[in-house]
Amino acid sequence: MKEIGCIIRIKMRFNQLAKTERIIAKYILDNYLHLELITIKDLAEKTGVGNASILRFCKKLHFDGFQQFRIALARDQIKNNAIYAHTPINEYEKLILDVSSENIETIKNCILKLKEESLTLAIDYLLNAEKILLIGKGVSRLASQAFKYKLLKFGLSVDIIDDLIFVPTFRENVTNKTVIIVWDLAEETLEFLDFIKLLREKNIPVICCSHYITSDIVQVANVTLLFEATEDAFNDGELTALMAQINLIDIIYTSLASRKGDEYINKIERMRI
Repeated sequence: MKEIGCIIRIKMRFNQLAKTERIIAKYILDNYLHLELITIKDLAEKTGVGNASILRFCKKLHFDGFQQFRIALARDQIKNNAIYAHTPINEYEKLILDVSSENIETIKNCILKLKEESLTLAIDYLLNAEKILLIGKGVSRLASQAFKYKLLKFGLSVDIIDDLIFVPTFRENVTNKTVIIVWDLAEETLEFLDFIKLLREKNIPVICCSHYITSDIVQVANVTLLFEATEDAFNDGELTALMAQINLIDIIYTSLASRKGDEYINKIERMRI
């Protein structure tokens, strides 16, 4: 299973960084293709922060120190250059193979990450639900729309939240027959964290679909379904994440249909006529 890269760690934790740490993060995100030989002293001078702040920044990203951080950054650069850097037109065949291989690897890693016991628990919650609330922003809204289409086939009431402005409405209308499904990608869903905590206090089940086991939302969810998502400078991970999300949706939908048995399968067959 792939180790989570340096750049994706920065993006995932950006909103949780202190002000000084965000200065470091922004400099790295803006310049990381040109930081091959950077030292802690160089980084301190470029960002105007102290060495101690840089070390705290590395620790917050779960690196042992600056050296481990720099190695992870170098790996991101190598991967980026290997796939995307200035491919001549006569080498598009290789690019097609490389990009496709990366996407296939993403799906394979989903198999390794997704635990059977977690999927079973998630299906148990969904089988007892009358209403589903899908939470996700950006590309996750696209995944939510695909998920909603699938869940409606089970006769469930399904809504999507992609903006905090809708939270007050849904906060007052959830019941113990509501199940929350949260797409947890990078920092984009963290703004919903307080809402999700409130739902948990009301004993509303929360299923977190995430690619980062230590995220804050994972810590408060009833069950977590892990999937793979990778990114680099040219590919910020949206398409690979969406592929992984669609794969997970298909797994959940097929599992639900299987648990519901012949009655549901016959219903679907009638809908096709």
